[in-house]
Amino acid sequence: MSKRLRRRFQRSWSTLVALGALAAACRGDDASSGGSVCPTCDPEVGGETGDFGGTPTVCEGLSNAVLVERADAIALGFDVEELERRVARPIDMPMRWTTSETAGGGPATGFATDTRISAKLSSTGVFHHVRVDPALCDGTTCRRDEHEVPQGSCDDRLELGVRAELRTLDGALQAATEGVAVRSREGSASAQQASSREPYFTTRAALSEVTGTLRLAPRPGAFRYRTLLIFYAYLLPGGCKGELSPTIMVEDSEETGTLYHPLYGSFPPNPVTAAPEVDAGAKR
Repeated sequence: MSKRLRRRFQRSWSTLVALGALAAACRGDDASSGGSVCPTCDPEVGGETGDFGGTPTVCEGLSNAVLVERADAIALGFDVEELERRVARPIDMPMRWTTSETAGGGPATGFATDTRISAKLSSTGVFHHVRVDPALCDGTTCRRDEHEVPQGSCDDRLELGVRAELRTLDGALQAATEGVAVRSREGSASAQQASSREPYFTTRAALSEVTGTLRLAPRPGAFRYRTLLIFYAYLLPGGCKGELSPTIMVEDSEETGTLYHPLYGSFPPNPVTAAPEVDAGAKR
């Protein structure tokens, strides 16, 4: 697995369960019908980003996600209105599919290299404040069991639940994804990173919920296929930049697997940084 992909799938999020009936109905479709993008994948199995590799950080084990009201988020000092404005902007821009070699299967088909992405995000109105548990910190250092980190090295951020409806104009895929938009607190660990100074969103769906002319070809005969479509972007003041990544973990057993990631779409059509890494210290 490349370093880029290791970073992309390092964080564990809530489980994504596939819509089995929908995928099963599309299992026999050919590419021209716009059915399932992976007809041979198990319709019952989605995935967590944690299923795709990575090791939880110390800060994850020290952090909590606290449900807060919108007014509370404002009182905490987060610019909620600006985050909501950026989430509300539609995405309609050029996108380029880039292929990559993979040991987990064959090449993808059913897409045009240069296309456009069209997407609309909507807010769920649910806010979480993610920060280290004060009970585990003394103002300088945070500790749990044998683990210890400087308190200022862990993230302090606001997460807003979002849904995204997206499609590519080449017909390769269309999907409904769910996740969060993130605004890091000024001066926090993540806000000091150039890639996280602007708000961003990360959403996902099981590939059995994704339709279109795109056809993925993971190696047949595996014990299980864990599937994930990740859609993310940095919400810049004048636009956005991000990626669309269909990925499958082809598992030969409970312990072994191969990452199958035959292509990704970047918008605008040039390389962007890896997906933002969001701690998951508390399950939501």
